[in-house]
Amino acid sequence: FLDLSDHPTNLVDISRYRLRVIEPLIAQRPKEILREVVRARVSEILEENDLKGDSQAGVLKKSISVPSVYRWIKRYEQSGNDLRALIPDTAMRGGKGKSRLAPEVEMIVGSVFDDLLYRREKVTGVDLLHEIAVRIKEENELRSDTDQLSVPSLSTIYKRMKDLDDEKVFRAKHGSRSSKRKFSQYDRMDFPKQPLEEVQMDFTRGDLIVVDEEDNLPLGRPTVGLVLDLATRYPLGFYLGFEPESYLAVMEALYHSILPKTRTQE
Repeated sequence: FLDLSDHPTNLVDISRYRLRVIEPLIAQRPKEILREVVRARVSEILEENDLKGDSQAGVLKKSISVPSVYRWIKRYEQSGNDLRALIPDTAMRGGKGKSRLAPEVEMIVGSVFDDLLYRREKVTGVDLLHEIAVRIKEENELRSDTDQLSVPSLSTIYKRMKDLDDEKVFRAKHGSRSSKRKFSQYDRMDFPKQPLEEVQMDFTRGDLIVVDEEDNLPLGRPTVGLVLDLATRYPLGFYLGFEPESYLAVMEALYHSILPKTRTQE
C-alpha cells in the first residue's frame, strides 16, 4: 500500500477534510450514528463561513452529503482508522499518465463518483458527466471569468469508470454475498486417484408420494441418498426412507455403505 506521503497533496487535503467532517460522529461510538445526527452535521459544515478566496473549501463542501458521510465513516472504521481510506478513489486508478484535470475538477469528479457510482441504481457515464457538469457550473458561478473550470470529456469519465475497482462497485450494487460468489477464487482440488480417497454424498426428495398398499393412506415423499466414490465412480451405498436430509439420513447412508453387500452379485 502507498504511504500517505506518496499521495498527491491535494488528495491528502481532501482526506483530512473528510476526517474533520466525520470525527464528531465517530466520537459517538459505540452508539449507532443516527441519520438525523449525520444530517445535522452536514448542515453544520455547509453553513460554515469559508475564508475569502478559498475556492477549495467551496468545492469540498459540494462533495458532502448524508450518504457520502456514511460511506466515509464506514471506510475509515473498516480500515482501522487509517486516513488513507478517505482519499478519493481517483487517486488509486492505474495508467501510465497522470491526471490532467485541475485539482478542483478532480475533487468534484471524485465526489460525484462517490455519491452516484456506489448505489444500487444503474448509473451510466452520461449520468456521471451530467452531475459533474452541474456541480462545475455551480462552482463557476462563484469564480471570475478568467478562473472558470472546464468540464471533463465523456471519454475521461469512461476511463475513470474503467479504472475503478470492479469488485468494490459490484459489492455496493449487489451486496457482499453476490460479490463473493463473483470475484472470490476457489481452488479446485485434484481429482482423487485411489478408491475411497474421496467420497461424496447427495440427497434428493422423490418427485412422488408413496401410498400405503393396505389402507391407501399417503405416507409422504421419500428421500433418496447416494454415496459415491469419486475415483471409481462406484456407488458405495444408499439411503431410502422418509427422513429428510439430516444427520440421521447421513448416518443411515454411511451405515449401508460400510456393510458388506453379500447379496450383491458381481
